[in-house]
Amino acid sequence: SLLFDVNLDDLCCVVKVCRVIHVSSTFNEWTAETPFQLSALLGSCVVIPCNFNYPGSERSVSQMTGIWLTESYEYIYHPSGSVIDRFRGRTALVGDLGQKNCSLKLDPVKQKDSGHYFFRIEIHGLDNYSYAKNKTSVFVKDTADPPSISLKGEATAGIDLSASCSVYHTCPVHPPTITWSHNSMMPTVYSEPMGNGQWNLTSVLTFKPQASDHRKTLTCRSEYRGRKAAENSIILNVTCFKPVVELKGHISFLLLLQKNRIPPYYSEFWINAKLNLFCDLQILWFKKGGGISSLQSCPSHILDDRDSELKFLKPDAPVNVRMEFNQRGIKEGDSIIFRCSSDSNPPAHSYQWYNVKGVQTVRLQSERDTFTVDNVTRHSGAFYCTAQNRLGQSNSTAIQSNVEYAPEIKGSSCNLGNSWIICQCIVDSNPPAEIKWLFPDGTLLNRSSERQDSVTVDTLQGAVGFIQSISCYARNTHGNSTVELYVPSAGSALYVALPVSILVVAVIGAI
Repeated sequence: SLLFDVNLDDLCCVVKVCRVIHVSSTFNEWTAETPFQLSALLGSCVVIPCNFNYPGSERSVSQMTGIWLTESYEYIYHPSGSVIDRFRGRTALVGDLGQKNCSLKLDPVKQKDSGHYFFRIEIHGLDNYSYAKNKTSVFVKDTADPPSISLKGEATAGIDLSASCSVYHTCPVHPPTITWSHNSMMPTVYSEPMGNGQWNLTSVLTFKPQASDHRKTLTCRSEYRGRKAAENSIILNVTCFKPVVELKGHISFLLLLQKNRIPPYYSEFWINAKLNLFCDLQILWFKKGGGISSLQSCPSHILDDRDSELKFLKPDAPVNVRMEFNQRGIKEGDSIIFRCSSDSNPPAHSYQWYNVKGVQTVRLQSERDTFTVDNVTRHSGAFYCTAQNRLGQSNSTAIQSNVEYAPEIKGSSCNLGNSWIICQCIVDSNPPAEIKWLFPDGTLLNRSSERQDSVTVDTLQGAVGFIQSISCYARNTHGNSTVELYVPSAGSALYVALPVSILVVAVIGAI
């Protein structure tokens, strides 16, 4: 049977030793990792994460066929086979089999999709295997769970307040959207993988509540693919703006008198203390050694004298958030230490780090002002940080590091035209590679190149029959690569490049 040809331990074996040998030879080789259970929202999509392994050496994607089945061994996904009607046109393999990723997307989810599913791999020249012991149970729910909403800090009139709204979902290719009832700045949205096929999408809204917002409702609403939605609310308790200044110098204590308030508001502060400031205060401060000074209104300047300085500061969320790192000479496999800093009053007390790859932003697990990326690669993406104090948060600009690597020659070939042979050498490298054409007699021929981003295309043109083979050689400071191209003669088809030697002098890692 097509579906049972490698699950030998599930079949009858006349010789008992046969089954023992099969188990010992395949144990920890034919393995798969899938979640035991996964919920899916009706009308949305669901992605079942899947990773698999097989014995022996690595195989190319062209040698592999990935299949998904029900527990009754019916096809729900097959690239060329017959899929049962109720799944036709709704399943897709979103994982890369070459990377041993067998993740499946089901879109849209229907009520009858609840059930158990498993993955099967067919490898030409090796064997076939059904990972029937790694079934995933999909449970379809018809209502969306309400989002989780929270405030960071107290709601104070005129001071930035951050509100967070989070939802869990299992459809990373089409995540839900989150909207707020409060009209203010664009929220910051990020996504975090939670494991077992679950994702957490969070929207952070920063706004300045007013006194009129007291006891009003702040609502966040999540809408999923398929138009299902849910919402949650929180009531704002807005407090008055408390009387902030920064004190420097020889100040013994400060007396604040607020208009129409009995008794007067009184506080003592040490040097360099900070407190909130209202413009309807009468401010008195006492200097060491005697004497009293007064200020009747809110100043726009700094008041100095021989013994004291009273500086009025506007408290706010961090500004000029910046990310710094050593950008020179970064190679694949290196580590990068990012540092996040800002201009902030009060000082930033917490930091968050994010990695941007294409349209996906992932929150990284660190709240320190430094973050280390190990084994950086050209595909590591961009990074940015968020600095936060008790009044709010701000983001830095996303920066993508300039990672250098040795040349890789890709997709090079010689093509036969009417009367010309055109050879192209396509090189991916950073920094740009020096490219040369090498004839069999040892002649070196340089060519001008066209470069876009990290890819350089070098073209050589000659008459039909001018040579039978030619080599393309690419070199930069991190290594070199050579491919031999066979030049077609009249009546021949396309000949592609065959690599003959590659020398890499840098240690390549992957993030």
